[in-house]
Amino acid sequence: MYPTIVTALFDLDKRETHDERIASDGFVRKIANEYLVLGAKLLAWPSPMVIFADPELVAQIDDIRTGLGYANKTLVRPLPLETSPYYQKHFETVAKAFAEWRQPRGLSPLKDTPLYLVSSWTKVDCIRQVAELNPFGTRNVFWMDFGIHYVAVGRMATKTC
Repeated sequence: MYPTIVTALFDLDKRETHDERIASDGFVRKIANEYLVLGAKLLAWPSPMVIFADPELVAQIDDIRTGLGYANKTLVRPLPLETSPYYQKHFETVAKAFAEWRQPRGLSPLKDTPLYLVSSWTKVDCIRQVAELNPFGTRNVFWMDFGIHYVAVGRMATKTC
């Protein structure tokens, strides 16, 4: 039996404004529709999935999974990022720290924003909810980034000893 995959898609681009879409470190800021294309590869996996997303993205994500025949293995939960406990508890503090130049070194100025960091921390609560609910009765639950196929391309060759 496959484990339950937990993932999320929040449209950070609509919440933040940037003059450029390409940072000096080479990072390219993607919009939600670009992530939906990347995420379609993940959504094609036959595993049960619980997907948290901005309410306006729920129908599109659900349509992709349903079109692949995985409606009975899919739960898409609307979650405005601003309602997550991590956002409500930490966003203002993190944003203030960034505004005062108190932030970790080596961050991408376009990607690693206070909103991005808080959205990353929201993963913990999403996994907790799915583990407690266990909607598909699986033994394991794990996180997979919605846009994983941006960095994980194809299979890696491995050697056996």
